[in-house]
Order: sequence, then C-alpha cells, then structure tokens
Amino acid sequence: MENSDMTLYLNLYQRQATVGEIEETVWVNHLLGLLPVKLEGQIIKLPGDKINDYDFVMSKLLERFKMSVETLRTKFMNFERPLGTLWKELIFDLRTYLDGWLGSLEVKDFEELKDLMITDQLKKCSSPEMKETFLDYWSKSCGPEILAGKFDDYESVRRIN
Repeated sequence: MENSDMTLYLNLYQRQATVGEIEETVWVNHLLGLLPVKLEGQIIKLPGDKINDYDFVMSKLLERFKMSVETLRTKFMNFERPLGTLWKELIFDLRTYLDGWLGSLEVKDFEELKDLMITDQLKKCSSPEMKETFLDYWSKSCGPEILAGKFDDYESVRRIN
C-alpha cells in the first residue's frame, strides 16, 4: 500500500463500517482481516489495552505510512485530477485529505480554520531560507501572529548581520 492509499483506505473503511452499523468497539477486529499480514502483525504487537482502540490503531497505521500533518496538507493543496476521473469522484479524495489535515491539527471552529489558512499563506510567502529555518514549526499548529512574529524577528536579525 502506498502512503496516500492508507488514508483513503481507512476513510473508506470507516464509512462502510458506519453504514453497515458495525459497533466502533469491534472496528479493529474487522479491520485486521482486511489488512495485509505484515500490517496485521504490527497491530497485534500494540499494547493490549490499545489493541481495540480504533483511533489509536488508525494513528499508528498513519504513522507507519508517515501521513503527517504536512503530508496531508500537501496532498490536499497540490491535488491533481487524474486523467479520465469524474469531478464528483475527486470529492472523496479531497475531503479525506482535508479532514485528515484539519483533524490532525484539531481545528474545531471557523476561527481556527481562518488562522490555519492565514498561517499557510504566510508559509507560502516566505523565502526558501525562512522555510528551512522554521521547518520544525511547519507541522505544529501555531497562530499566524506567532509565525509572523518569528518571521519578523528572523528578517530583523538577517538585516543586522
């Protein structure tokens, strides 16, 4: 499975489990039978008290496939329509990436969404040197004021030197 496939796969699985009215307490058991043996083995090795916690298992699978906040953001922002795909088919993929990105950052309301969009725009406007310097902040959720302050401080120091 590729990185992007795991996020989409888990999203599709959740939808089917919900539609099939499967109780969330047994989602992991059903999921185990659908995964390749290699992944199944990794889930079995998780702590006993967490083995039936679907959210925990899902986060470990995404971690294994390195689906970080930044990866999900990039996949959403740089998404391209595959040739021959209907526009309506794209909605599922885009929604999956956006939900993953916003969910990972725990965006809960419109104000937090606006802050995220402004912060993302600030990142796009920054120089390559700034991007390299502040790479560790990219995956962390910090408000636009904090990031703008860091950028201003960085440019002030650069002008002095």
